[in-house]
Amino acid sequence: MILIRIVLLIFFITGSIWARELPSDNKIQGRLNIINGASSECVMHQFYTQSGWVQVEGEIGRNGIDGLYYKKKNGVIKDVLVAESKWNTSRLGRSGKNKAVKQMSKEWVLRTMDKLVKKLDTPTYRTLREFIFHDQYRARLFRLKPKSKNGIQISIYKIKNKGLKAFDEISVARGAKIGSIKDC
Repeated sequence: MILIRIVLLIFFITGSIWARELPSDNKIQGRLNIINGASSECVMHQFYTQSGWVQVEGEIGRNGIDGLYYKKKNGVIKDVLVAESKWNTSRLGRSGKNKAVKQMSKEWVLRTMDKLVKKLDTPTYRTLREFIFHDQYRARLFRLKPKSKNGIQISIYKIKNKGLKAFDEISVARGAKIGSIKDC
């Protein structure tokens, strides 16, 4: 009888250890979401850099602007692009007091740029911030969404009002390719 209790106790203890080591469905889904999000960002970066944009770091840790880009003409920054990458049906988030600030709104972008300028104080970041402050930038939502068995739909939306309300889908010519995305 004592031997049975000892065996059951060992089984219970090792069983609970095994249960803790196995990730839950929520943890697995969370990890998959991170991988899918990173894949979406990688495809977005490939798309924009192959289109002539220069990418600079827009994130502090895992937070911030997914895609921060610029173009130069005669050595001077002439165009700024702020892009957010989303996978499937993921939505723009909210932050700040009472979650009042919508991701990709001008207020959110400026807050993020202020953090970047504080961390990476360079002429490039200060110039990008000035473009944004004066509403001289483009804002885009870049979405990858699974389609059928082996397909992925890529949609790029122009964010009107710098993130406040409306989106316009940007049509891409049929057969347009992103080039090689083997690094993603």
